[in-house]
Amino acid sequence: MSGPEPESDLDFDFGAEANALLDALDAALHEEGWAAHYSTRRGLSTWFDVARQRWAGSDTVDDYTNDLCARDALELALERTTGALHERLAALVEHADREFLASTEPDSATLLGRYFRVDSRSGWWWRRIPSTGGVSEQLRAER
Repeated sequence: MSGPEPESDLDFDFGAEANALLDALDAALHEEGWAAHYSTRRGLSTWFDVARQRWAGSDTVDDYTNDLCARDALELALERTTGALHERLAALVEHADREFLASTEPDSATLLGRYFRVDSRSGWWWRRIPSTGGVSEQLRAER
């Protein structure tokens, strides 16, 4: 498997065996109530887009919280994978997490809590808001 940076955002091909494991994982997530269109590979693409601030100019807070849900599903995938698949998935998620941290700031005023239930079980990404852009402006305007 190659390094943590995919060649393109849609290049999350882990090989036949690992892709089959991801498909089974996705099916289990669907049975647990995740949207039928969700896949771990799509979640990775979404998380890389979020990390690279592709939402910064036009998205709403609702779009942003939807994208944070993709990170929730990636956390479940990390918990449910092992071996080489887990290592590759973890490397990709960690890479995007670092970019996300660099483009966001702590939500010290718990602004996201007005839009989505954020509690002690919520991942650390639910406690971060964009530093700039439309989502940041929308959150700050509604204080």
